Order: sequence, then C-alpha cells, then structure tokens
Amino acid sequence: MTGSPERRRSRGIGLAVLAGTVAASLSVALANTVHVTYDDAQQAQQYSTLLSQFYCLQDAIRAEVPKGSVVDVDSGPATQELSELIVLWATPGSAQDARWHLFLVNPGPCDGEDVRAVPSG
Repeated sequence: MTGSPERRRSRGIGLAVLAGTVAASLSVALANTVHVTYDDAQQAQQYSTLLSQFYCLQDAIRAEVPKGSVVDVDSGPATQELSELIVLWATPGSAQDARWHLFLVNPGPCDGEDVRAVPSG
C-alpha cells in the first residue's frame, strides 16, 4: 500500500468495517433462510396431515352414502367441512329432501374424526 501511515490505517479500518458489515448481513440472511425453510417444512407437514384426513373422511362418506344421494349435512361447526367432503359424490339438500343425514363424529380413525351417515326416514 502506498501513502501515509494514517491513510493506510484509515483504509484498514474501512475495510474491516466493510467486512464486518458484509459478514453480519450474510449471517442475518442465512438465519432468515433457515427459519423460512423450517416454517415451510412444518407447514408442508400440516397440509399433508390435513389432506390425508380429508381423503380418509371422503372415503368414509363414500363407503356409507350411495353415490348421487341427497344428503342433509349436520348444521354444527363442521357444516362447511362436510359439504366440501361430499362434492362430486352426493348432493347437499335440506332435511326434508335428504335420504341421508351426515354427521362428523369424534373420535374416529381419520386423525381423530369420522363421519356417520344415518338414513332419513
């Protein structure tokens, strides 16, 4: 390096500060990347569990309700979930028109839940 000792010292300090800033930025970026990857893996596992439960409940409905039947879905907190499960298999209907009444029950083999179909009549 050329120049006065003061100038060389200033450059050295500047380079040290720059290197420290770059190292700190990389550390933060790496920590955020690892955190995001962990969250994505955890979310993927949750979605996989929910999807498995959905298909399990859908299979249970198809085992209990004949295809094309009009079904009265329980009006409890699981109404939306049950309505989604019967799509493409049965038709949601009113209690007066339905040939089957569908309920979500606990406990069950589908990650703690199961369905029960009761013939109307």
